[in-house]
Amino acid sequence: GISGPPLRLPFGNAREIVRFMKEAQAKPLPAFHHDFVGRVLPHYIHWTSLYGKCCLFWFGTQPRLAIPKPELIREVLLNPKGDFERPEFNPLSRLLIGDGL
Repeated sequence: GISGPPLRLPFGNAREIVRFMKEAQAKPLPAFHHDFVGRVLPHYIHWTSLYGKCCLFWFGTQPRLAIPKPELIREVLLNPKGDFERPEFNPLSRLLIGDGL
């Protein structure tokens, strides 16, 4: 099965994510450092090391599934059952990233 950090109501794992982000940003990056995932998604690095490459975490009461393999992502997104719901974005975010995601 898929495991991950436990749901903590009402915020899910948001407090942990914020803590991981603050810890990552407090450390300086070495010059010419291209491994930015630990800086941008430190919670992903931590939880995949604990729970495996495919893990589940929570934003509020909404689960988020981390899927590392492109072929699995494609299978989830192209599933004809329609089980995958596209999340609603903040209108300001939509101006920044468009409809591409």
